[in-house]
Amino acid sequence: MTRKHPWKRAERRGGCDDRKVWKIGGGTPAKSLISRMLGAMLSTAMIASVVVAGTASVAEAAPVNPYADLSITKLADGTGHGTNNASFVNSKNGFAPGDDTPTDGVVSSNDTVTYEQTIAFSAAGKRDVYVTYSDLGKYLAFESGSVCVAGNIVTTSWDGKTNTCTYSIRAGATETIRQVLVLRAQDTSGSVQEDQGFTVSVRKGSATADPYWQRTVDPVTVVSAPRVDLVLGDPGTVLEPDKDQLDMSLAEGQESSERTLTIKAKTLAHPGYSGTKGASTNVPWSATLDASSLPSGVVWGVKSGGTIQASADGRTVTLNGTGGDMKLTFKFPAMKWNDAPIGTSNTYDLHLRNVTVAPEPDSLPNNGDGTQPGDGKGRDDTTEDAATGAAKGWAYANNDWAHIIVTRPPDYHGAVDMKWLKRPFTLGKSMFDPSNKLFSKAQRELTVGYENGQDAFGAVAPGTQIAAIVGVLRSNIGENPNSTQKMVIGDS
Repeated sequence: MTRKHPWKRAERRGGCDDRKVWKIGGGTPAKSLISRMLGAMLSTAMIASVVVAGTASVAEAAPVNPYADLSITKLADGTGHGTNNASFVNSKNGFAPGDDTPTDGVVSSNDTVTYEQTIAFSAAGKRDVYVTYSDLGKYLAFESGSVCVAGNIVTTSWDGKTNTCTYSIRAGATETIRQVLVLRAQDTSGSVQEDQGFTVSVRKGSATADPYWQRTVDPVTVVSAPRVDLVLGDPGTVLEPDKDQLDMSLAEGQESSERTLTIKAKTLAHPGYSGTKGASTNVPWSATLDASSLPSGVVWGVKSGGTIQASADGRTVTLNGTGGDMKLTFKFPAMKWNDAPIGTSNTYDLHLRNVTVAPEPDSLPNNGDGTQPGDGKGRDDTTEDAATGAAKGWAYANNDWAHIIVTRPPDYHGAVDMKWLKRPFTLGKSMFDPSNKLFSKAQRELTVGYENGQDAFGAVAPGTQIAAIVGVLRSNIGENPNSTQKMVIGDS
């Protein structure tokens, strides 16, 4: 319903009685004339005083009529009810309040709330009308493209900083614009968040003028519950740089640069329900990173997502996540290969142990029972589960395990050219397996040295994809600015 401006227009108060016009004529005694003149002056002063007071009252002008009527009504809070696309955070599963229907005032995180808005512009002069959506609930966010819809005649522009839509109307134009506002419910970290709504204001003149019309919409309650799977390492595809962070070449006595290891908080579905609605991953968690296979002296740090406490030798790291992903950093000390041949690769296992998600006593248990997929399983026991969407690990079957691989590169001291080979590589598979023959099937690319015509890493199966990298080692070539010779490197 369109509601008129709630504040009354200012009433003009004060005024003056009708007064006689005094005339000065002959025969009027001087004393009487002076008295009358003084009286007239006092009367004039009183009139001036009244007029000034009246002007001050009129200055408090009412908001300007934008000749625009707006109405807004909630259509639905949530989607998919009664289907396998519904939220699992409902009364049937023991949650109170539960997201049971599209009109119960409760919506799950990552689901949507919709409002129907109609704005009708009447014929008037050329003008800009400002519609502002203020006091937006912390756990609601407008979906892109659902607000500030233009008409056939009326044009619009959107200010995302103030959540203001400016409607520009030509003189004499009339148009009604109907649209559905879509807001997405945000992750509540497994808590109940009430009174999530917003206020709509209509103004003319500027976006900061007093509103001519204003209304707060019917609010909703946003709910969620923890559904987290912590995955050690986030390698992505075989060609993404993240995987290279855990695969490096270090010469004898060489320290590594700072590398990154990501612990990913991935969403798990509740079987029979939506894979995302109501599932919270932004919840605190704790775990221990078992890095006991690493050489002593690895230095650990944290980029984001929480705090850590590493043991003196770097082989045990206590992790406290604030919610969601955590990015760790690590640096290897000077590598000692002793008599290991060129091309040797050392694999160092990492294991995420003692995982606790949502550790607070009054928190909802993760996945309903306080566990996550890798708990209590061995390195080669898969965490893959089609019902919940849990994935297997990228390095091992259990996604709570990962590894760092360090390779001893060829010694190019004194050489002026070099050749490296890149090959597909998957740990634990035979050379004839497609995951060791094709880059698209492999866990990662393995870069190996090529020295004296021999593959330093060993044989590959027929049909294996190989990429050759050749180059010039400029650091081993003396500079001669007067030389016109060019070096050509080829491969066959």
